[in-house]
Amino acid sequence: AGGWKGSPLEDLIPVSLDLPERLLAPEVAVMFVMDRSGSMGWRVQGSGRSQQSIANEAAAAAVKTLEPNDLVGVVTFNLSHQVVVPLAPNNDPEATARRILDISPDGGTAVAGALQEAAGQLDRVEAKTKHIIVLSDGQSIDADMLPDMARAMHQRGITISTIAIGDGAHVQSMQGVAYYGGG
Repeated sequence: AGGWKGSPLEDLIPVSLDLPERLLAPEVAVMFVMDRSGSMGWRVQGSGRSQQSIANEAAAAAVKTLEPNDLVGVVTFNLSHQVVVPLAPNNDPEATARRILDISPDGGTAVAGALQEAAGQLDRVEAKTKHIIVLSDGQSIDADMLPDMARAMHQRGITISTIAIGDGAHVQSMQGVAYYGGG
């Protein structure tokens, strides 16, 4: 900043004038955990849209609001989970949004594996905020274990928010996950 780099004075002073590479942690690392079970194909009352299309559109829009250096990933679940977008910098939000919009419903519902996958990916990165957003109708065969999982993730610095989708959403289950997850 003072213009001393490369000058005769540089060799005389007892400090290095080389600026270190700045390591900046991303502000946000967010994992979207999206229900793709068969019930997500149900139509939302008063609308011709399915619960899945509403969830997909919401997550795709959210990805587009994140900064390029923020980290984003997507995990879907029915009876098993699938990593649709591994956690990485949000360099191509349009491509991520397209992958989200292609998610289609099928099968049963078990969210625990998807939550564990999302938390595992977040555990491996440095970010100021580590957050999971669950988009689901809240129906899950493993719902009884979710509050303890959410509490453990929160203790590791990962927060969880939930978005209940659909007329028959199990709101109480979703509220419990968000409460214990600090979301």
